[in-house]
Amino acid sequence: MKKNKASSFLTPKPLSNFVMNELVENPVPFEVIQELPFEVWYHAPSGKFFIKDSRDKYIQIIREALKIKIARCGFNSRIQEGENVSERDAMIDDIMASYNVDHVGELAGYQSGVHTINNARILVTKSPTIIEGDKRPYQILSQIFEGMFNSGDIQQLDFVYGWLKLARESVVNSNPSPGQCLVLAGPKNCGKSLFQDIVTEILGGRIGKPYSYMAGKTEFNSDLFAAEHWVIADEIPHRDISHRRAFGARIKDCTVNKSMQYQGKFKESLTLTPCKRLTISLNDESDNLMILPPLDESLIDKIIMLKVATPEFPLDSSGVVNRHGLWNTIKDELPGLIDHIEQFKISGENLDTRFGLKGFQHPELMDALEELNPESKLLELIDQHLLSDNKPWEGTSINLEAELLDSYSDCRRQAEKILKHPMAAKKYLMHLKKKHPNRISTRESNGKSLWVIRQP
Repeated sequence: MKKNKASSFLTPKPLSNFVMNELVENPVPFEVIQELPFEVWYHAPSGKFFIKDSRDKYIQIIREALKIKIARCGFNSRIQEGENVSERDAMIDDIMASYNVDHVGELAGYQSGVHTINNARILVTKSPTIIEGDKRPYQILSQIFEGMFNSGDIQQLDFVYGWLKLARESVVNSNPSPGQCLVLAGPKNCGKSLFQDIVTEILGGRIGKPYSYMAGKTEFNSDLFAAEHWVIADEIPHRDISHRRAFGARIKDCTVNKSMQYQGKFKESLTLTPCKRLTISLNDESDNLMILPPLDESLIDKIIMLKVATPEFPLDSSGVVNRHGLWNTIKDELPGLIDHIEQFKISGENLDTRFGLKGFQHPELMDALEELNPESKLLELIDQHLLSDNKPWEGTSINLEAELLDSYSDCRRQAEKILKHPMAAKKYLMHLKKKHPNRISTRESNGKSLWVIRQP
């Protein structure tokens, strides 16, 4: 029987043998699909085919468009004598069988092409925009950074450069790795948002807005997987402690776990490994700090919290035209800053085996955040109303709650705000015991566990 052009041109191959042997970060080389007249992939869940456009980005086309493209390459659309299908349809059938992918979309930190992640074949449609480093002056950026992070008593700029170095290495090398959440707290108009814009450029030019997902407002997060830089800024925070602790749990997940569950509305769910970093900018007033969770021992190493000062901007940034001019100057200097970041050496005292860089929290911000925690407010009430004559207070958590709520009106009003749910007193005492072991302890008496609270 005569062999048509399509069947000899497209002999099906076990493509997975090529793909499965590739490292996660390496796309399938074009040689794998060189038997096709052009590169094309099939996504079964959507029924769409994907080809490269003139800008080297993968775009989707429907079957009818693919038929036209194949026909233009010279393959017959009519069934020839002695054959069951046309050359064109045989080619489409082979594409669907051998060149199919499990997921299609942008993926943070990955070049366009086919990658294997957790045994799934992923077609990444667009690469991040990587600005190359170049040994050139970056005087304006250096002056801004010095003013923002090194103008106080505590020098913080080494943490900035160390964090940027590790974040960029993750993106450039397509190497998903743990990385702390970077928190910027300072007065209005001190450059926090400008700094976040600079981070976006350094990490590939793509931004995600994760607060709704991280605050538990939605379970859908598919839009975040395309962004190397996750940005939280100017959000209206949940102030109650349960939401703040839930937000803290999402920060842990974001900073530590390389794999994330991709969940989109009416889309397939699968596990992917984006290369991403999270930054949070906020004003340093108490109301704004309340977006942050209490920094307990499980979270303290996953946060770098910097106190930002207002720098003297070398160029006038007032008005739209001047801001545009400042940004153009900054973009011109970025290759020099990137070269400095890439060459930067993290000092031995700041090295960490898990993240590459130790966590850090500015003491003033930690003190301000500590005052906002309900357990700290509870301890303050105990100090003011239950401790006297150098005698410790003893009793169960139920006894403690009853005494505070039975006190005079001012104490009772404050206690009612803190002890909003059952077992709140016990929960907060457990947190306090970890923070202040010299002041808070327990002992057994007649089969009961009693709390012992001593004066400071």
